[in-house]
Amino acid sequence: MLEENCKIPLRSLAEGDSSYDFSIGRDFFAAFENSMVDDGDLSAHVDLHKTAQMVTMDFTIEGVIRTQCDICLGDLDYELEECGGRITLRLGDHYEEVSDELYEVDEHDEELDLSQWIYEFICVSLPIRFEHPLSEDGEPTCDPEMLAELDKYLVTENDEGELKPVDEGRTDPRWDALKGLLDKQDGK
Repeated sequence: MLEENCKIPLRSLAEGDSSYDFSIGRDFFAAFENSMVDDGDLSAHVDLHKTAQMVTMDFTIEGVIRTQCDICLGDLDYELEECGGRITLRLGDHYEEVSDELYEVDEHDEELDLSQWIYEFICVSLPIRFEHPLSEDGEPTCDPEMLAELDKYLVTENDEGELKPVDEGRTDPRWDALKGLLDKQDGK
């Protein structure tokens, strides 16, 4: 059964093995300020092993992140395949982050919210840049109209180190103004 919130009972959690499944979507990401992700259709599976003083949690998260291509700004579904990791909880009388993988939690708390850990596992598995994949022919699959628009603003550097528009027949007055500033700086 998929849970909407990412909380598990802590105090009533029996010793031994148990597992939980959570559904992650727009509402989950909206709970995080300045979230790196706005929407997605993901599932998180958590295997727990509890002893008298410790809880070990193994997270597995997979699904699709809905985002924008960083090149053409078109919609992009990014497949997230089995990201996750392990978190160990030491049961005590207060909350403390001992390391990235070890936390002390108050064993008297009724429940434990796993949202932050799930969110962090998702974020660290995201690429630096989202791009539409290349076709089988090695061609971009980005929005062709946007690529054509971007091509208008491409520049190249000539042998003297000057920036010139790729389209030699057309100049952009903004580049000309910047070139004028460089010329003044070089004393030309």
